[in-house]
Amino acid sequence: MDTTQLTQFLDFARLQDVHIDPQRLQVDGRIHRADVGDRPNGRNDAAYLLREDGTGWVTNFKAEGKPIAFRPELARERTPVEQQKVEAERVAWLRQQAERQMAAISDSLARWEASHEPQNFPYLQNPALPTAGLRQHSAQLLVPMLKLTEGEPGWVGAQRIAWTEPGQSADKRFVAGTPTQGAFAVIPIDGQDAEAPLRAFETAKTAPHVVMCEGIGTALALHQATGLPVIAALSAQNLPDVARALHDEMQGRMTLYADNDGERAAHKGQINALKAARILGSARTAIALPEKTSGVTPPGYDARDQLRDSGPDAIRATLDRAVPPWIFQRSHPGLAPSAGQGRQPLSPTPHLKQEKPMEPQAEIEPQQKPAPDEPAPVQQAVNLKRTEFADLNAALEQVESEQEPKPEQKVAEVSDAEKEAALLNAWREAAQPTREIRAKAWHDLNAQHQAERESLFSGLAPDGHFKFPHLWPPKLPQCRTG
Repeated sequence: MDTTQLTQFLDFARLQDVHIDPQRLQVDGRIHRADVGDRPNGRNDAAYLLREDGTGWVTNFKAEGKPIAFRPELARERTPVEQQKVEAERVAWLRQQAERQMAAISDSLARWEASHEPQNFPYLQNPALPTAGLRQHSAQLLVPMLKLTEGEPGWVGAQRIAWTEPGQSADKRFVAGTPTQGAFAVIPIDGQDAEAPLRAFETAKTAPHVVMCEGIGTALALHQATGLPVIAALSAQNLPDVARALHDEMQGRMTLYADNDGERAAHKGQINALKAARILGSARTAIALPEKTSGVTPPGYDARDQLRDSGPDAIRATLDRAVPPWIFQRSHPGLAPSAGQGRQPLSPTPHLKQEKPMEPQAEIEPQQKPAPDEPAPVQQAVNLKRTEFADLNAALEQVESEQEPKPEQKVAEVSDAEKEAALLNAWREAAQPTREIRAKAWHDLNAQHQAERESLFSGLAPDGHFKFPHLWPPKLPQCRTG
């Protein structure tokens, strides 16, 4: 490989937030460790593989944890032997991942069984947080990580929070091999046995109200203030994945307690909470956003900060002010229009090769399509309205042709008033189908809007979760049908 190809691979890795030391870059077709970002807590949290033909992949274990293929423009075509080697590498990688996950589960269970009640653990102080069933192993706080497989919860690993001096940021790491995408933690946990976290999820699944948040510190603060079950995704980016996994499992209403991230963090806490709430469903989900009682709210402000600054009453008041996703986005216009999309995917770099070029397509006759935001019945009425004058002109021509005198017949004289009356009757007959279709379209649209409004407000009640005096009882306006 030449220097250009090596530079292209290093640039591609940086796009995935994977940093590889150029002096340590190995081109041998084997898996090597790399760092995530340029921070100490991202050391060895990524991997890469680079072959002699210029192809390879990188993996960011703090993101999706899946290999992202790389194929530069100058890469030559693989020979059959090289293709077989690549396939063998893929199978070996999948086997290695399965072995890593099994090792993570075994390691986490062993740590959990040998754990004990936390004793003066610094992470649970300032503010004072409950243990909520979490355990301490050696000088680390253990957070069991669960994942659903066909609706059944199971261990996939654990998060370890290191013992740090008061005032210092705690070092959080996952047990090696723990898959984080779609995995979550649940509190409170009752018991030390391996089934205790699974029972905690079963309890949360049937609870009438569950709170969902990012970090475990936020979850502990929320549980202390409300006594409700709390599900922690352990990262903002993981909130939508956890919501997708829980969509068909949770029976009660849910509140997303977002981190109040600022512009510097691209509002990732609010945006991912909004995406998760939409996945769970607007009818049963609300979003709460903590704010500092006095002064400017700092970026990254969460329930733990709120508990330390203002106490549990402030958290409960914030939950009472939770709003549905559509109201949350309306009250935070800075999240639009990218709030529903989250972080935009990185655009492909010029040196990436498109392996399967698009095939030329046959020309397609242009056709009228309804507007994307307009219901089909209304668009149908609009299209017919456009042809109304054409139908009228045809009717007028027909009337005029019928009124033309024939050579062999004597035609009676017709007054101007009779001509106007005939033209008016012809216009009415030609426009009647259009009026009927338009009226039916408005009637169908009114019924659709009525059903949507009833569905939206069906979950709201004066003593329910959403407290909007100005929205309850809902005043449903009637659409014009004429």
